[in-house]
Amino acid sequence: MLCYNVTTTPITESGSWISNETVIAMREKPYIEVWGNFQDEVYRLKEEYGNWESIPNSERTRMADELRGAGWIYGMSGWEMPNSVALSSVHYL
Repeated sequence: MLCYNVTTTPITESGSWISNETVIAMREKPYIEVWGNFQDEVYRLKEEYGNWESIPNSERTRMADELRGAGWIYGMSGWEMPNSVALSSVHYL
């Protein structure tokens, strides 16, 4: 099994180097898109039901499950995407 640490600066196919910050930003992008979709859905449902408390639990559970399924974590301060340590962890090929 090949192991590499993505926090080291990887080489792209063209042979150029990219920074660790770029790697992390590329990995954050899908999480940010998921969060945007979640916010759009919350807004739509608030418009439909009037407020957060009136949205059925089944809808709120579905949205929470989608966030969890996409890697989001519900922490002490609310929803959080994986931190940069998790996003730049060691991967196995």
